[in-house]
Amino acid sequence: MTLKIVHLADTHLGFSAYRKITKDGLNQREVDVYNAFGRAVDKILEIKPDLIIHAGDLFDSVRPNNRAIKFALNQILRISKNDIPLILIAGNHETPKLSETGHIFSIFEHIKNIYPVYDEYRRINLSLNGERVSIFCIPQFKNRDEFNSSLDKLRKDSSKDENVDYRILTAHVGTAGLYEFRMNELNEQLLPVGMLKSGFDYIALGHFHRFVKIFDNTFYSGSTERFSFTEANDEKGLLEVTLGDGGKEVNFVALEIRGMIDFEPIDCANKTPGEIITFMKEMIAKEDIRNKIIRLTLKNISSHIYRTLDFSEIKQLLGDALHFDIKTDVLEEEIFSSYKNARIDVLSKEFSKFIENYSLDKNIDKKKLLKMGLKYINRVEES
Repeated sequence: MTLKIVHLADTHLGFSAYRKITKDGLNQREVDVYNAFGRAVDKILEIKPDLIIHAGDLFDSVRPNNRAIKFALNQILRISKNDIPLILIAGNHETPKLSETGHIFSIFEHIKNIYPVYDEYRRINLSLNGERVSIFCIPQFKNRDEFNSSLDKLRKDSSKDENVDYRILTAHVGTAGLYEFRMNELNEQLLPVGMLKSGFDYIALGHFHRFVKIFDNTFYSGSTERFSFTEANDEKGLLEVTLGDGGKEVNFVALEIRGMIDFEPIDCANKTPGEIITFMKEMIAKEDIRNKIIRLTLKNISSHIYRTLDFSEIKQLLGDALHFDIKTDVLEEEIFSSYKNARIDVLSKEFSKFIENYSLDKNIDKKKLLKMGLKYINRVEES
Protein backbone atom coordinates (compact mmCIF):
# COMPACT_ATOMS: atom_id res chain seq x y z
CA MET A 1 0.00 0.00 0.00
CA THR A 2 1.11 3.58 -0.61
CA LEU A 3 0.91 6.64 1.61
CA LYS A 4 0.28 10.06 0.08
CA ILE A 5 1.39 13.13 2.07
CA VAL A 6 1.21 16.87 1.44
CA HIS A 7 4.02 18.81 3.09
CA LEU A 8 3.88 22.61 3.42
CA ALA A 9 5.17 25.24 5.83
CA ASP A 10 5.75 28.93 6.53
CA THR A 11 2.40 30.33 5.47
CA HIS A 12 2.82 33.33 7.86
CA LEU A 13 -0.85 34.30 8.03
CA GLY A 14 -1.22 37.88 9.26
CA PHE A 15 1.96 39.11 7.58
CA SER A 16 1.65 42.62 6.12
CA ALA A 17 4.01 44.98 4.33
CA TYR A 18 4.09 48.23 2.37
CA ARG A 19 1.26 50.74 2.20
CA LYS A 20 -0.87 49.38 -0.62
CA ILE A 21 -4.48 48.99 0.55
CA THR A 22 -7.28 46.98 -1.08
CA LYS A 23 -10.72 48.38 -1.86
CA ASP A 24 -11.87 46.84 1.44
CA GLY A 25 -9.25 48.79 3.38
CA LEU A 26 -6.95 45.81 4.04
CA ASN A 27 -3.20 45.64 3.54
CA GLN A 28 -2.67 44.14 0.09
CA ARG A 29 0.27 41.95 1.11
CA GLU A 30 -1.72 40.56 4.02
CA VAL A 31 -4.44 39.59 1.55
CA ASP A 32 -1.84 38.08 -0.81
CA VAL A 33 -0.64 35.79 1.98
CA TYR A 34 -4.21 34.67 2.73
CA ASN A 35 -4.80 34.00 -0.97
CA ALA A 36 -1.66 31.85 -1.19
CA PHE A 37 -2.76 29.68 1.72
CA GLY A 38 -6.28 29.42 0.32
CA ARG A 39 -4.86 28.19 -2.99
CA ALA A 40 -2.68 25.72 -1.11
CA VAL A 41 -5.77 24.26 0.58
CA ASP A 42 -7.53 24.11 -2.82
CA LYS A 43 -4.59 22.07 -4.15
CA ILE A 44 -4.64 19.81 -1.10
CA LEU A 45 -8.32 19.01 -1.58
CA GLU A 46 -7.61 18.21 -5.24
CA ILE A 47 -4.73 15.89 -4.31
CA LYS A 48 -6.74 14.18 -1.53
CA PRO A 49 -3.73 13.00 0.49
CA ASP A 50 -3.82 10.56 3.39
CA LEU A 51 -1.97 13.05 5.60
CA ILE A 52 -1.03 16.76 5.66
CA ILE A 53 2.01 18.08 7.51
CA HIS A 54 2.36 21.82 8.13
CA ALA A 55 5.94 22.25 9.40
CA GLY A 56 5.58 25.50 11.33
CA ASP A 57 4.85 29.23 11.12
CA LEU A 58 1.20 28.97 10.20
CA PHE A 59 0.94 32.49 11.64
CA ASP A 60 3.37 35.37 11.34
CA SER A 61 3.19 36.42 14.99
CA VAL A 62 2.48 35.24 18.53
CA ARG A 63 -0.73 37.27 18.57
CA PRO A 64 -2.15 37.28 15.03
CA ASN A 65 -4.99 39.66 14.25
CA ASN A 66 -8.60 38.49 14.15
CA ARG A 67 -8.62 38.31 10.34
CA ALA A 68 -5.67 35.90 10.35
CA ILE A 69 -7.26 33.72 13.02
CA LYS A 70 -10.63 33.63 11.25
CA PHE A 71 -9.04 32.83 7.89
CA ALA A 72 -6.90 30.06 9.38
CA LEU A 73 -9.88 28.49 11.12
CA ASN A 74 -12.00 28.56 7.96
CA GLN A 75 -9.28 26.88 5.87
CA ILE A 76 -8.48 24.28 8.53
CA LEU A 77 -12.17 23.47 8.90
CA ARG A 78 -12.25 22.77 5.14
CA ILE A 79 -9.52 20.18 5.72
CA SER A 80 -11.23 18.75 8.80
CA LYS A 81 -14.55 18.30 7.00
CA ASN A 82 -12.78 16.28 4.30
CA ASP A 83 -11.48 13.85 6.96
CA ILE A 84 -7.80 14.48 6.21
CA PRO A 85 -5.50 14.40 9.27
CA LEU A 86 -3.44 17.59 9.61
CA ILE A 87 -0.26 17.68 11.72
CA LEU A 88 0.29 21.32 12.67
CA ILE A 89 3.58 22.06 14.46
CA ALA A 90 4.42 25.47 15.91
CA GLY A 91 7.15 27.65 14.42
CA ASN A 92 9.29 30.40 15.89
CA HIS A 93 7.04 33.23 14.68
CA GLU A 94 3.97 32.04 16.59
CA THR A 95 5.67 30.70 19.73
CA PRO A 96 5.62 33.07 22.75
CA LYS A 97 8.73 33.54 24.84
CA LEU A 98 6.77 33.39 28.13
CA SER A 99 4.70 30.39 29.24
CA GLU A 100 1.99 32.58 30.76
CA THR A 101 1.30 34.18 27.38
CA GLY A 102 -0.48 31.06 26.11
CA HIS A 103 -0.22 29.61 22.62
CA ILE A 104 -2.50 30.48 19.70
CA PHE A 105 -2.52 26.80 18.62
CA SER A 106 -4.76 25.94 21.57
CA ILE A 107 -7.73 27.08 19.42
CA PHE A 108 -7.22 24.03 17.18
CA GLU A 109 -7.16 21.39 19.90
CA HIS A 110 -10.78 20.28 19.65
CA ILE A 111 -11.16 20.28 15.87
CA LYS A 112 -11.63 16.83 14.35
CA ASN A 113 -8.63 15.48 12.39
CA ILE A 114 -6.37 18.39 13.48
CA TYR A 115 -3.29 17.64 15.58
CA PRO A 116 -1.64 20.86 16.87
CA VAL A 117 1.80 20.30 18.40
CA TYR A 118 3.37 23.05 20.50
CA ASP A 119 5.38 23.45 23.72
CA GLU A 120 6.49 19.80 23.76
CA TYR A 121 7.88 16.96 21.66
CA ARG A 122 5.11 14.61 20.59
CA ARG A 123 4.77 11.35 18.71
CA ILE A 124 1.48 10.85 16.89
CA ASN A 125 0.45 7.35 15.81
CA LEU A 126 -2.17 7.05 13.10
CA SER A 127 -3.69 4.31 10.98
CA LEU A 128 -3.84 5.67 7.43
CA ASN A 129 -4.96 3.83 4.33
CA GLY A 130 -4.36 0.54 6.13
CA GLU A 131 -0.81 1.58 7.15
CA ARG A 132 0.59 2.19 10.64
CA VAL A 133 2.23 5.61 10.63
CA SER A 134 4.25 7.34 13.37
CA ILE A 135 4.88 11.08 13.07
CA PHE A 136 7.65 12.42 15.35
CA CYS A 137 7.08 16.15 15.92
CA ILE A 138 9.64 18.81 16.94
CA PRO A 139 7.90 22.20 17.25
CA GLN A 140 9.55 25.48 18.22
CA PHE A 141 10.55 25.73 21.88
CA LYS A 142 10.97 28.72 24.19
CA ASN A 143 14.63 28.02 24.90
CA ARG A 144 17.58 25.85 23.93
CA ASP A 145 17.26 23.53 26.96
CA GLU A 146 13.72 22.54 26.00
CA PHE A 147 14.81 21.99 22.40
CA ASN A 148 17.75 19.79 23.43
CA SER A 149 15.49 17.81 25.77
CA SER A 150 13.09 17.19 22.87
CA LEU A 151 15.97 15.89 20.74
CA ASP A 152 16.90 13.44 23.51
CA LYS A 153 13.31 12.21 23.61
CA LEU A 154 13.31 11.87 19.83
CA ARG A 155 16.52 9.80 19.85
CA LYS A 156 15.12 7.39 22.45
CA ASP A 157 11.66 7.24 20.91
CA SER A 158 12.79 6.74 17.31
CA SER A 159 15.30 4.04 18.26
CA LYS A 160 12.58 1.73 19.55
CA ASP A 161 12.11 -1.31 17.35
CA GLU A 162 8.35 -1.12 16.80
CA ASN A 163 6.15 -2.60 14.15
CA VAL A 164 5.42 0.58 12.15
CA ASP A 165 4.97 0.84 8.39
CA TYR A 166 6.10 4.45 8.01
CA ARG A 167 8.18 6.70 10.27
CA ILE A 168 8.01 10.43 9.57
CA LEU A 169 9.82 13.29 11.29
CA THR A 170 8.68 16.90 11.11
CA ALA A 171 10.51 19.85 12.63
CA HIS A 172 10.66 23.63 12.41
CA VAL A 173 14.41 24.12 12.36
CA GLY A 174 17.43 25.37 10.55
CA THR A 175 20.11 22.79 9.84
CA ALA A 176 23.74 22.93 10.95
CA GLY A 177 26.73 20.95 9.78
CA LEU A 178 27.64 19.81 6.29
CA TYR A 179 24.51 21.47 4.91
CA GLU A 180 23.39 24.73 6.51
CA PHE A 181 20.01 26.29 5.93
CA ARG A 182 18.91 29.05 8.26
CA MET A 183 17.00 32.34 8.35
CA ASN A 184 19.45 34.04 10.76
CA GLU A 185 16.73 34.84 13.26
CA LEU A 186 17.56 35.19 16.95
CA ASN A 187 15.30 32.39 18.17
CA GLU A 188 15.83 29.81 15.42
CA GLN A 189 16.51 26.21 16.36
CA LEU A 190 19.34 24.35 14.61
CA LEU A 191 19.13 20.63 14.07
CA PRO A 192 22.39 18.70 13.52
CA VAL A 193 22.44 17.31 10.00
CA GLY A 194 23.49 13.92 11.43
CA MET A 195 20.02 13.48 12.91
CA LEU A 196 18.50 13.76 9.44
CA LYS A 197 20.35 10.66 8.26
CA SER A 198 18.55 8.37 10.69
CA GLY A 199 15.91 5.86 9.73
CA PHE A 200 12.91 7.97 8.78
CA ASP A 201 10.95 7.33 5.63
CA TYR A 202 10.37 11.06 5.21
CA ILE A 203 11.52 14.23 7.02
CA ALA A 204 9.30 17.30 6.55
CA LEU A 205 11.10 20.51 7.51
CA GLY A 206 9.92 24.08 7.92
CA HIS A 207 11.59 27.43 8.67
CA PHE A 208 13.83 27.86 5.61
CA HIS A 209 11.73 29.60 2.96
CA ARG A 210 13.13 27.90 -0.14
CA PHE A 211 12.25 24.46 -1.54
CA VAL A 212 15.35 22.34 -0.88
CA LYS A 213 16.18 18.65 -1.05
CA ILE A 214 18.81 17.90 1.62
CA PHE A 215 18.84 14.10 1.43
CA ASP A 216 16.67 11.61 -0.45
CA ASN A 217 14.27 11.54 2.50
CA THR A 218 14.65 15.15 3.73
CA PHE A 219 13.03 18.28 2.28
CA TYR A 220 12.17 21.86 3.05
CA SER A 221 8.91 22.67 1.31
CA GLY A 222 9.65 26.41 1.42
CA SER A 223 7.11 29.13 2.14
CA THR A 224 3.85 29.62 0.26
CA GLU A 225 4.55 33.32 -0.46
CA ARG A 226 7.58 35.57 -0.96
CA PHE A 227 8.47 37.57 2.14
CA SER A 228 11.71 39.29 1.09
CA PHE A 229 13.70 40.11 -2.03
CA THR A 230 16.04 37.20 -1.31
CA GLU A 231 13.07 35.05 -2.42
CA ALA A 232 12.30 37.07 -5.56
CA ASN A 233 13.32 34.29 -7.96
CA ASP A 234 11.90 31.39 -5.95
CA GLU A 235 8.81 29.46 -6.92
CA LYS A 236 6.47 28.93 -3.98
CA GLY A 237 4.22 26.01 -3.24
CA LEU A 238 3.87 22.67 -1.47
CA LEU A 239 5.17 19.12 -1.82
CA GLU A 240 3.18 16.06 -2.85
CA VAL A 241 4.95 13.03 -1.39
CA THR A 242 4.16 9.40 -2.17
CA LEU A 243 5.69 6.63 -0.05
CA GLY A 244 5.39 2.97 -0.96
CA ASP A 245 7.14 -0.31 -1.64
CA GLY A 246 8.34 1.11 -4.93
CA GLY A 247 10.23 3.87 -3.18
CA LYS A 248 9.58 7.55 -2.74
CA GLU A 249 8.27 10.21 -5.10
CA VAL A 250 8.36 13.93 -4.22
CA ASN A 251 6.74 16.50 -6.52
CA PHE A 252 6.80 20.26 -6.07
CA VAL A 253 3.37 21.83 -6.69
CA ALA A 254 3.72 25.54 -7.52
CA LEU A 255 1.20 28.13 -6.37
CA GLU A 256 0.19 31.21 -8.34
CA ILE A 257 1.33 34.23 -6.31
CA ARG A 258 2.24 37.88 -6.85
CA GLY A 259 5.40 38.51 -8.84
CA MET A 260 8.52 40.03 -7.31
CA ILE A 261 11.49 41.40 -9.29
CA ASP A 262 14.87 42.31 -7.84
CA PHE A 263 16.64 44.00 -10.75
CA GLU A 264 20.37 43.62 -11.30
CA PRO A 265 22.20 46.47 -9.52
CA ILE A 266 22.94 49.56 -11.61
CA ASP A 267 26.58 50.63 -11.30
CA CYS A 268 26.26 54.40 -10.98
CA ALA A 269 29.99 55.20 -10.84
CA ASN A 270 30.80 57.96 -13.35
CA LYS A 271 27.17 58.22 -14.46
CA THR A 272 25.12 61.41 -14.53
CA PRO A 273 21.59 61.47 -13.08
CA GLY A 274 20.21 61.46 -16.62
CA GLU A 275 22.28 58.43 -17.59
CA ILE A 276 21.07 56.56 -14.49
CA ILE A 277 17.43 57.28 -15.35
CA THR A 278 18.01 56.14 -18.93
CA PHE A 279 19.56 52.89 -17.67
CA MET A 280 16.51 52.37 -15.42
CA LYS A 281 14.15 52.86 -18.37
CA GLU A 282 15.99 50.26 -20.44
CA MET A 283 15.90 47.71 -17.60
CA ILE A 284 12.24 48.27 -16.76
CA ALA A 285 11.18 48.07 -20.42
CA LYS A 286 12.39 44.46 -20.53
CA GLU A 287 10.05 43.31 -17.74
CA ASP A 288 6.33 43.26 -17.11
CA ILE A 289 6.15 45.10 -13.77
CA ARG A 290 2.37 45.44 -13.55
CA ASN A 291 1.13 44.72 -9.99
CA LYS A 292 4.51 43.29 -9.02
CA ILE A 293 6.86 44.15 -6.16
CA ILE A 294 10.02 45.77 -7.47
CA ARG A 295 13.45 46.67 -6.15
CA LEU A 296 16.09 48.78 -7.89
CA THR A 297 19.61 48.87 -6.48
CA LEU A 298 21.87 51.84 -7.20
CA LYS A 299 25.46 50.73 -6.63
CA ASN A 300 28.42 53.06 -6.17
CA ILE A 301 26.30 56.19 -6.22
CA SER A 302 27.61 59.38 -4.67
CA SER A 303 25.39 61.28 -2.25
CA HIS A 304 25.15 64.40 -4.37
CA ILE A 305 24.17 62.42 -7.49
CA TYR A 306 21.52 60.52 -5.52
CA ARG A 307 20.01 63.79 -4.27
CA THR A 308 19.71 65.17 -7.79
CA LEU A 309 17.87 62.17 -9.26
CA ASP A 310 14.42 62.99 -10.63
CA PHE A 311 12.33 60.86 -8.26
CA SER A 312 9.07 62.02 -9.80
CA GLU A 313 10.22 60.46 -13.08
CA ILE A 314 11.31 57.28 -11.30
CA LYS A 315 7.92 57.07 -9.61
CA GLN A 316 6.24 57.43 -12.99
CA LEU A 317 8.45 54.72 -14.49
CA LEU A 318 7.44 52.32 -11.72
CA GLY A 319 3.83 53.48 -11.43
CA ASP A 320 2.37 50.16 -12.62
CA ALA A 321 4.12 48.21 -9.82
CA LEU A 322 2.28 47.32 -6.64
CA HIS A 323 5.28 48.60 -4.67
CA PHE A 324 8.88 49.56 -5.38
CA ASP A 325 11.99 50.00 -3.26
CA ILE A 326 15.16 51.83 -4.19
CA LYS A 327 18.25 50.51 -2.44
CA THR A 328 21.40 52.63 -2.50
CA ASP A 329 25.00 51.55 -1.95
CA VAL A 330 26.98 54.75 -1.42
CA LEU A 331 30.56 54.99 -2.68
CA GLU A 332 32.86 53.54 -0.02
CA GLU A 333 35.11 56.59 0.12
CA GLU A 334 32.07 58.68 1.09
CA ILE A 335 31.01 56.47 3.98
CA PHE A 336 33.45 58.02 6.43
CA SER A 337 33.96 61.46 4.88
CA SER A 338 30.23 62.22 4.81
CA TYR A 339 30.16 62.60 8.59
CA LYS A 340 32.27 65.78 8.76
CA ASN A 341 29.22 68.05 8.57
CA ALA A 342 26.40 65.56 9.08
CA ARG A 343 23.55 66.45 11.38
CA ILE A 344 23.98 63.13 13.14
CA ASP A 345 27.73 63.37 13.47
CA VAL A 346 27.39 62.77 17.22
CA LEU A 347 25.63 59.45 16.60
CA SER A 348 28.34 58.29 14.19
CA LYS A 349 31.05 59.14 16.69
CA GLU A 350 29.22 57.37 19.49
CA PHE A 351 28.76 54.29 17.33
CA SER A 352 32.49 54.30 16.48
CA LYS A 353 33.40 54.49 20.17
CA PHE A 354 30.95 51.70 20.98
CA ILE A 355 32.46 49.34 18.38
CA GLU A 356 36.00 50.19 19.48
CA ASN A 357 35.34 49.46 23.16
CA TYR A 358 32.84 46.62 22.90
CA SER A 359 34.09 43.06 23.36
CA LEU A 360 33.24 41.09 20.21
CA ASP A 361 33.81 37.53 19.06
CA LYS A 362 37.35 37.20 17.67
CA ASN A 363 35.92 36.09 14.31
CA ILE A 364 34.06 39.39 13.85
CA ASP A 365 35.91 42.05 11.83
CA LYS A 366 35.47 45.31 13.76
CA LYS A 367 36.44 47.48 10.81
CA LYS A 368 33.92 45.79 8.55
CA LEU A 369 31.19 46.07 11.21
CA LEU A 370 32.00 49.76 11.76
CA LYS A 371 31.88 50.51 8.04
CA MET A 372 28.54 48.73 7.71
CA GLY A 373 27.06 50.58 10.69
CA LEU A 374 28.20 54.00 9.46
CA LYS A 375 26.79 53.16 6.05
CA TYR A 376 23.32 52.58 7.48
CA ILE A 377 23.55 55.71 9.65
CA ASN A 378 24.37 57.62 6.50
CA ARG A 379 21.29 56.20 4.76
CA VAL A 380 19.08 57.35 7.63
CA GLU A 381 20.59 60.83 7.44
CA GLU A 382 19.93 60.95 3.68
CA SER A 383 16.30 59.92 4.04
